[in-house]
Amino acid sequence: MYDYDEGDDADCINCGAKLPEIIEEKGSLSVGPWWDGYCSTHCQQGKPVIDIDAILRDLDPYGSLEYTIGYDNNDGDWTACFDYEIVRHHTKGVLVLYKIVVDSDSGGFIETADQGESAFIFAKNIIEDWTGIGQELDGPWSEEDIQQAVETSNRWKRDMIIDYETDFADGWHI
Repeated sequence: MYDYDEGDDADCINCGAKLPEIIEEKGSLSVGPWWDGYCSTHCQQGKPVIDIDAILRDLDPYGSLEYTIGYDNNDGDWTACFDYEIVRHHTKGVLVLYKIVVDSDSGGFIETADQGESAFIFAKNIIEDWTGIGQELDGPWSEEDIQQAVETSNRWKRDMIIDYETDFADGWHI
């Protein structure tokens, strides 16, 4: 049995996730898989666990250039590139892992601007959010740039819905 002392920052034996604190309910201790050093029944059974960090490292929005928005004119340039993968996590459910790389030749940089995990409902709006961020910058966006961003956002949402419904919907539709 896992030797658990109150206040320990214990990790799951299988996946390394932080274990919850032991909860005292009505005078008795709450019992769960974490009692034996596991974060979930999934881990207790020794099932493989996805490596979110490895998947995020492998996302390559600047390499694929599948989803891009931005502007390029005499005043400068700014391009945001996006990539995602939908995964089923053993304790968090279905997640969208995403990475955003921003490039500016005139600014002299290419950098990862954001990456992480999101619920599907929020992830489908990432390009719209970043279009707003890009428009707040000093460079002017033409009507063509804005239209291209809208089209890219719509394609991102459509592709994400298709990927979700194909691999993760379990009979549910968005």
